[in-house]
Formats: sequence, C-alpha cells, structure tokens
Amino acid sequence: MVSLNTSFKFATLASAVLFVGVLPMDGLSLLPGDIGDARFNNYILENIYQFLKGATPSLFHPTFFYPFPYIVGFSENLLGSSPVYVVARALLGQSDTAFQVWYLTGYILNFLAAYYALRRLDRSEIAAALGALIFAFALPVTGHSGHAQLHYRFAVPPSIAMYVIFLQQKNLRYLLSAGAWLVWQFYCSIYTGFFLLLFLVAMTFVYLASFFFKGGRLRVEMEGFFCKWQATRPSERILLLAATVTSALLMGFLFYPYVRVSMLYGFTRSWSEIVQILPRPQSYLLADVSWLWASQSKVFASLQLRHEHQMFAGAIPILLALFGFIVGSRQDHGIGFVLLSGALATLVLLTLCIGGFSLWYFFAKLPLASAIRAMTRIDLIFLFPIAFLGSVADDELARWLTVTGISRDRPLKIGWFHLGSDVENSVPTIGLPKGAEENLSSFSEFPSFLMVGTVEPRKGHAQTLAAFEMLWQSGHQLNLTIVGKQGWMVETLAQKLHNHPNLGKRLFWLESVSDEYLEKTYAACTCLIAASHGEGFGLPLIEAARHNLPIIARDIPVFREVADGHASFFTGEDPDDIAEAVKNWLTLHSENRHTKSNKITWLTWSQSVDRLKTVVLKGDWYSTFQSKNIWPKGH
Repeated sequence: MVSLNTSFKFATLASAVLFVGVLPMDGLSLLPGDIGDARFNNYILENIYQFLKGATPSLFHPTFFYPFPYIVGFSENLLGSSPVYVVARALLGQSDTAFQVWYLTGYILNFLAAYYALRRLDRSEIAAALGALIFAFALPVTGHSGHAQLHYRFAVPPSIAMYVIFLQQKNLRYLLSAGAWLVWQFYCSIYTGFFLLLFLVAMTFVYLASFFFKGGRLRVEMEGFFCKWQATRPSERILLLAATVTSALLMGFLFYPYVRVSMLYGFTRSWSEIVQILPRPQSYLLADVSWLWASQSKVFASLQLRHEHQMFAGAIPILLALFGFIVGSRQDHGIGFVLLSGALATLVLLTLCIGGFSLWYFFAKLPLASAIRAMTRIDLIFLFPIAFLGSVADDELARWLTVTGISRDRPLKIGWFHLGSDVENSVPTIGLPKGAEENLSSFSEFPSFLMVGTVEPRKGHAQTLAAFEMLWQSGHQLNLTIVGKQGWMVETLAQKLHNHPNLGKRLFWLESVSDEYLEKTYAACTCLIAASHGEGFGLPLIEAARHNLPIIARDIPVFREVADGHASFFTGEDPDDIAEAVKNWLTLHSENRHTKSNKITWLTWSQSVDRLKTVVLKGDWYSTFQSKNIWPKGH
C-alpha cells in the first residue's frame, strides 16, 4: 500500500510540474525560453546528440556560427544535462519535443535532489517535500524561464548537504561527494556552478568565523580533521586523491573552450556591465510573472534590465524561511542551520548593490568571477537555503500541532531495542593526536572521573565542573576528563573550560577523539560520571561496563533501566550533590565496597540489529498508544 507521505510527494510534484511547467508551454505546443536562448540551447543539445551519433565532427565547434570556432564557449555547454535530451531525442525522434522533455525533466530532478538533500539534513518527509517544492518551483524559477540553460540545478542541494555532513563528521568521502556534485553542476551550467562554488566558500567562511565566537576552538577542530585523515586507510587515501585528480581533469576539459574563447575573441565583462545586474533591495521584491504580485512589482518599474531582477521568492516561502530562522536561532537545529543561514546572509550582503556601491566590486575581477555578468541569477541557489529554513518552520509547526493534540486516525506502535557497543566489530577510527600519551599518563596519576558526550545543557557538565571545583578547593587530588565536542547553548561554559586554570592539569577536555583514543581513555580512568538530566539510552554506561569502569549516574529512569544495581546513583541539582556522591564513592572505593559495573548486560551491534528486526518484522511492540494527533504522519 502506498503511504500517505508518498502520495503527498507524488501529488505535489505532479501538480507543480503541470502548473509551473506544462501549462505555461500551452500544453506542449510552445518551447521554453525566449526565441534567442531557446534556439541556442536546443542547438547545443542537438549538436551533442549528433556528435554521439557520429553525424557531426566536433563537440566544441558546432557550425551554428560558422566559421567561428569554440561556439560552445559562447554560453552554457549543457553537457551535464545532455543525457536526458539524448535519450528523449533517440526515443521520440523530434528535436523540439526532446527539448520540451529535457526541460520538464529538470523540474523533476531538481525536486528529487532537494528532497534527498533535505532528508540528509534531518528534515522530516513532509517538510523535505515542501522544501523541495520551494527549490524546484518557486517564483524565481519561472522568472528565469527565459534562460533555460539555468534550469538544471539538481546538483546544488546534494553538494551543499554533503559539505555540511563533511564538516560535521570530518569524513573526507563526504567532501569528495560534495566536490563531485559541484563538478556536475558546472557541467550543467557554468553560472549555477559558479554560484554553488560561491555558496560553498561562504559556508566555509561561516564555519571558520563561528570559532571566533566559540573561544578559539579552531585549532582543536583542525586536529580533528587531521586525526580523520590519519585514520584513513592507505587504499582510501589513494582513491580520494585519484578522485580529486579526476575532478580537476574534468574541470579542465570543461573550461578549455571557454579559455580559448576568451583568448580568441577577448570576451570580458566590465564593471559597468556587471553593476547593472547586481541585486538591488527592490530586486528581492520583483516577480512580474506572478499574477498576484505583479501589481506590487510595478512600484519598481524604473529598474534597468528589469527582467534580470525577478528575485522575489514568494510570500509563503519568505514567511516560512523567516519563521524557520527565528525558530532555528532559539533551538538546536545543528550545524546545517548555522552554515546555510549564515552563507545566505553573507552572499546577500556581498552581492547587494545600493546607490551604485557593492562589496562585489572587490571580487568581480577574480578568475571566473570576472566572466559572470548577471549576478541576480544567484537567487536560483538561494532557493535551497530558503527551502531548508522553510522546512525547519514546517517541522516546528508539526511539533506544535503534536503538542496541541489534534486527533489521530490510527494507533501509534511503540517499540524499543538496546544499542550495541562492540566498537572493535564496527569500523573504529584510529589515531592519537599530539599529547595523547601524556594525557593518558596523567589520568593514571590520580583518581580520574570521566564524562562522555557532547557538551550541552542537559548533560550536566556545568554542575559537575562546579562540583569538582569544590573538591579541588577542599584538597582532593582528582582529575575530571570530558570527552565530547561543544554543542549548543554552552558558549559561557565552553569559554570557562578553555580558560580554566586547571585545564591540562586536573581538568581535561578532549573535543575530538578517535575510537582508539576513547577506548584508551576509558581504560585509563577510574570512574564514569553520567550526569545527564535526560537520555534516550546512555551508551557511555555500556561502554564503561565493557571496561569494568565503575559508574556514578544521575537517578533517572533510563539509567536505572540500563545499570540498576550496578551503578551508584545521585539526585539533586546543586554541585554539592555531585561532590558528596564523589566523596562517598571514593570512600567505598578505597575499601573495595563500591558498586561494580562488570555485570551490566550489553549487546553486540549484531544482537542489537536482531532485536530491532524482531520488533519491526515480527511485531514485538512494547505498547500501542492512541495519540490525539494526526499531523503530520512521518514527522
């Protein structure tokens, strides 16, 4: 049976293609684009088809402007999207019909790529579908329909998503994937490829700038990247380097005709040409293609080259994006929110022209940038961060509707399974950073208490640090080791940790560690402290038990479920509560009467998967809950 979410996605896509793609072409009686660009694009695609058939001698020198060479370097070469045209041309036989199919297929690929990327960025199914709708069909897409060469943008969302995941996980394979999608986008369109590259650079700028506000964690973050590279197998390194070289060669092949055109014909863009098509504030309010908004657009009738300034994304997408930005600023929506919203704001400011002045003046003479005239077309890339922010708003709306309790039409099945913890049977990361051996040696000098997990408010790091400051002040020779990167809403605590007088002496913060380093840390420490106020499972308890490491845990239900009878528990929100728990534990430990963790039962990942399959495939659900909410399924 087809799910409601799947039906919603297909209905949304089909309706949008019909109303935005097919109807403006009067069914299929018209060609997309204006008479100049449409004919040129069709001819370039047809030349590719004829070249593959062996009917024309050159891919770079079509005879459209004979005897001039390198005609493909006059505009977009469309190589990245040409397979769609070639297949349609071979099946349908008519070049104009193949061109229509090529154009309509672009909508579908743009939608599917945006949906995939938003799902990878942790958006729900319906939120991703609505975001993909914005990216593929918003008003600027129709506003630029006269330039069909800009239509294929399906590589933009996955490139951005893969780059976000790379910065999160520091896995070079995601960087390679982001680069591969970037190369493909250049093959679809030089313009959109350049704008995508510019957006990735802006994301990098935002990423580096964020460390300025986090107390100088850039060095630690770079060490994390270095550790990941060290942990990469030699065979993977060779593959990554080979893929990088291949991408560089592909880019060289792509740009060769453009370099030749520049040399042969002296094509350049002056600042006077570029400044006319830089975004103005009013550009973001123009949408002459909208019968609802066109009357408002007339206010800016005096704008030169008006057709190039159709950048209004639509009232609903903009309102959703603004709401998503407000929500995302107040809650943790991950690094993706920071990077996409920050890069969007950066490029809007960088390219904005007010009173004839723009910061883009200082970048316009850089290689490749000097060939880009119509900077207003960057709105086709801006649609993805707008779509992302809109999907954040949709997810928040769904959460609110869940809380308000709107009735649901079917019971909600609830199941559970425990996680595995046999790191050695997964693909553990390896490598020890500089100073690791000295840290491990320090952990063994005095009783060392370990905390594992991202530093965020619910984890109880602030209360624990305050407790140990009391213990140190009273003369206790103890170490506190924190393993975990900085999370959200802990800027003050992070700054305190980085500037703490005991940092590197009795306080250790390991922000980026490999699995190997973590295993050695567990082995070197004396006791685990699990001070979280709420957890879904509490994997560090299991990891500690595997190393026979005793546990002091906050008395919350999930920790009782995992370690009841095999851990010491504490309650209370004051530093005194943890300090007393530690002192009591030290007394019992000195007499070997402390609670041991070695009898905590734990699963391998294989056993964990078997349990999950039993729940899902055999219907071994824990309970069935009749919720009062039906909006939206899949969230």
